Amino acid sequence: MLLLGATLLCVLTDTTISESLWSAWIWIAAPDGGGSANDPKARFVGVVVSCGGMLIFALLMQFISTTVQDFLQSLRSGKGSVVESNHMVILGWSPILPILLGELCDAAESRGGAVFVLLTTIPKPELEDMLQDHGVDFRNSTVVVRSGEEHCKDDLLKVAIESASKVVVLSRPGLSRDDSDSWSINVLVSLCHLGFPPNVCRVFQCELVRNQRLFKSLSNAPIEVITTGDFVGALMVQCSRQRGLAGVINAIFGFDGDEFYIHPVQGTAGHSFRDLMFAFEEVVACGYQTDDGALQILPPMDTVLQGNENLILLAEDASTLPESISDQRLSATSELRNEIPTVCSKEHELQQQGLQIECIVIIGHNESIGSVLLEIDGTVAPGSEVVMFSPQSEESREEFIEDAQRRRRQHFKNFTMSFQTGPMAARFRLEALPLQKASRIFFLADSASSESEVSAQTVAGILQVQAILEEGNNPEECGVADRLPPVIIPQILDQATEKSCTHLKVQDYINSTELAARLLAVVSESPDVSGIINRIVAEDGCDFIIRRLDEYAALGGIDLSGEGGITFDEVAAVAAVAGEVALGWSEVGAGSLGPWEMNPKEKAERRPWDSDARVVALKHSQV
Repeated sequence: MLLLGATLLCVLTDTTISESLWSAWIWIAAPDGGGSANDPKARFVGVVVSCGGMLIFALLMQFISTTVQDFLQSLRSGKGSVVESNHMVILGWSPILPILLGELCDAAESRGGAVFVLLTTIPKPELEDMLQDHGVDFRNSTVVVRSGEEHCKDDLLKVAIESASKVVVLSRPGLSRDDSDSWSINVLVSLCHLGFPPNVCRVFQCELVRNQRLFKSLSNAPIEVITTGDFVGALMVQCSRQRGLAGVINAIFGFDGDEFYIHPVQGTAGHSFRDLMFAFEEVVACGYQTDDGALQILPPMDTVLQGNENLILLAEDASTLPESISDQRLSATSELRNEIPTVCSKEHELQQQGLQIECIVIIGHNESIGSVLLEIDGTVAPGSEVVMFSPQSEESREEFIEDAQRRRRQHFKNFTMSFQTGPMAARFRLEALPLQKASRIFFLADSASSESEVSAQTVAGILQVQAILEEGNNPEECGVADRLPPVIIPQILDQATEKSCTHLKVQDYINSTELAARLLAVVSESPDVSGIINRIVAEDGCDFIIRRLDEYAALGGIDLSGEGGITFDEVAAVAAVAGEVALGWSEVGAGSLGPWEMNPKEKAERRPWDSDARVVALKHSQV
């Protein structure tokens, strides 16, 4: 346009080429339609050049505007690359993600926050709205959201996964357990092909126990595989064995209270495990990890440490973990420690309740039924009965349970199964169940219903069962006189149902969504803790237990009638005599079902003790 205008002006007006170029440039850059020219021919050229100049600048502005809009849209849609290092990458979307993210942000708060990068197929604005609707508090952490395929190399590089310190892969919802694990394996293969540094830790949520070994065999870096569904099912059964244990589980697994850590402590060489139990003020020692990674939970009291072990500690958060043993604490508790025998003799062991023949009712059906039944099979005597009630057909449930036994290569041998079909809240159907003679009643989130329907069915079913138990026949006529009412253990999926259970005075519930998220969060923060989790549900592992103090008092000679009350150090001492580790106790004024104060911070401070107060301890499983 510049050359065209200068040529026309030069030809029509006999103006020099230099002046023609300058005039054409003025008309292009500051178009006045030739108004600055005196000659009509020059004005004609000015009109043509000014129109061309306006068109050029209009196209330029349109190009800049489109470029900026595309850039902003790329930011909004999460297509830009992340420039970070030592961050945590979470791959996939699951209903547990908001809770998981909140737990991780809570854990990172004490160390000044962290950076979490999410990669899902959900559009970035939509996922950010979901997190906001769930009320996730990021605290002092930074959360970056990107959209893309979790197994695509370009999308993985976009979240700077090659410089991440940890990678967490969530199971994909809406698929069968086999398909979900297949998708996760595909993601694992993609990660392996990228050639990460060997120190990048990966945490996978797995659906089937049999696939755990496959996950670990494919990985070329440290990997932790957590089967949250089976673990939640096993914990439900453990909580059903004693009232109040569900509150203990909820208090320990998560970062809003006290949780387990594996941490190196200086000065342990030459000290026995008995000494370590009283060497710290703000944590509880539960065992140790050897230099080869083996976990020793509740070792013998006379076990002497070599100094290269990491301790298994129950602590409030990472900031309270001790760096070395407190000589002051050891001196102050020397008298108590001397009263604990180095080896617990048979006369000091507490009586274990033997397995009993039980009738157990399970209302609802989902994919965790296999782990629930497997755990039940190890906690009941031969000749027990399990009655399963669900809206799903008897044939499909029976086939699923048979497949579950084949997957685990174990067959249930201590109980017989019977199936009944009907709506979960149908009164006349529930009345046909043997509720009056049942010792435990489970409510599982039925997989045939949506999440909102499950919540409504669970609450309505609990109300109906409670009414049937209250309005039922005379217990003496049923042959169950002096029998305690059955323990009701519902599996819930949201906090709204949790509040409903509390209103219905059902304290022993398991929020499976929240618990699964907390388990993944704990393992993501401290991968070695997965070994502790596995030991808790292992047949020959450790169990949580709630005890009356008088079960220990005779062993330690504690006078509960004293005016000064009792200290947690004294409770820990008498529990240690029985080979157990005291983890906490019920809050002052609370009943036998909690709430619980885990890892009391003032262990030498005295408190009153009434008949309803209880001790929470960790003991070896009854094999």
